Parts: sequence; C-alpha cells; structure tokens
Amino acid sequence: MRKIKDVLRLKFEVGLSHRDIGQCLSLGPSTVSEILSRFKSSDLSWPLPEALNDKTLEAQLYNTGPVQRQKRLPDFMLMQQELKRKGMTKLLLWEEYCAEDSASAYG
Repeated sequence: MRKIKDVLRLKFEVGLSHRDIGQCLSLGPSTVSEILSRFKSSDLSWPLPEALNDKTLEAQLYNTGPVQRQKRLPDFMLMQQELKRKGMTKLLLWEEYCAEDSASAYG
C-alpha cells in the first residue's frame, strides 16, 4: 500500500487536513483518519525508518491475525419460535437477550 506512506508524509511533513489528504490521494477522509489513528496506536514514529518497506508497514498497522469473536449471537431459532407467541415483539426479545449478559451481547 503505497498510499499509507503518502498519507503519513502529507500529514506530518506538509501538514494537510484529513480532507485535503483524501482529495490528493483519492481517499475518503474516514480512511485517512483510520490510517492516522492506527499509526498513532502503533509503536512507529515519524519519520519512518529507511529499512521499513510497505509490506512491513501495512502488517504493523493492520494486524492481520485471526479475529476472535467476543460477542455471543442470539439463539435465532428460539427467537423465531418466541415471535409466534401473542404479544411477543422483537424489542422484547432483544431486551431479554441483553439482560442475560449485556457485556457479551450485541447492541
């Protein structure tokens, strides 16, 4: 990704805004913001080391390790059965689902 280095150069050397960087590189401002926030949370600093190539930079910013699901899915078969009952709504089912364990439930 050649654009990662360009985003960093335009931000730190030229001092452009996210919107201006996006216009220069044909990227959305949210993409520019994401790249910069990932850079800030990494162990890297500007200027980048000379030995750092594009693949290594991308690997450090976008850790491509396996994604672990920490949220639990609702029991959709049970929900389908419950919705057949009179007076049952999706909102009531969702509230029950969240009440079981709000930390692992989708919001």
